Amino acid sequence: MDGASKVWDLATQREVLSLQNPLLPTKAIAFSADGRWLATGGDEGLVKIWNADSGEERFTLPLGGVIHAVAFSPNDPRVAAASEDGSVKVWDATTGEELLSLPRLSGMYDLAFLSNGRLITAGQDGVTRVWDAISGQELLTLAGHKSTVVGVAGSPDGTRIATSGYDETLRVWDANPGHEVLTIAAHQDVVWDVRYSPDGERLASVSVDGTANCGMQIQAGCCLPYPKAICQRTDLPGWPLAKTAGKSP
Repeated sequence: MDGASKVWDLATQREVLSLQNPLLPTKAIAFSADGRWLATGGDEGLVKIWNADSGEERFTLPLGGVIHAVAFSPNDPRVAAASEDGSVKVWDATTGEELLSLPRLSGMYDLAFLSNGRLITAGQDGVTRVWDAISGQELLTLAGHKSTVVGVAGSPDGTRIATSGYDETLRVWDANPGHEVLTIAAHQDVVWDVRYSPDGERLASVSVDGTANCGMQIQAGCCLPYPKAICQRTDLPGWPLAKTAGKSP
């Protein structure tokens, strides 16, 4: 592993930027909402903020442990990161100032901002939590997974939260008051990650079993899978298709 993070032009399929970090592997990356900044994190326990056009490193922010997730707020220049040692912090990405440090819990493996600016975290204790990202107050506790949660995502309108984990399931929750509304058994091994489509009507997920479900349509509290020939990739059995680096409690 060379520790580099790369940016690609999807139209030309060419590399346009390479962010060099030669010390240890990089395991998480995120764009800011305006596309101006990139955040990266990895085995060295540092979050780095980069200019997304020039590749210039702007800040190095200490967190500790192995960083598995970084995320920008959709509404302002805050950036958050989660570490395997249980640390979660929020910074101002334009100044590097630390704004918030959440109580240290068990190992953290993913986080995401909701559209209203609240922060979702998930980790080794199998619990997903929703926090006020300004005050640090814990607002919701979503308990249902039988083991470590490694993927979280908020719907574009902020009304739903999707989670995935080591119990081979995806779960969908009402973001307020936090009730579980759906359990999806779409894989036969650890479900590494989950994401909403931009319209919020579909979920995509990836698993250690080598499949990527990319068309689970969410309607009226049920899941309507698209045909497997369209939505599942099975040519790489046993190979994690996303976030393979380090998500192991």
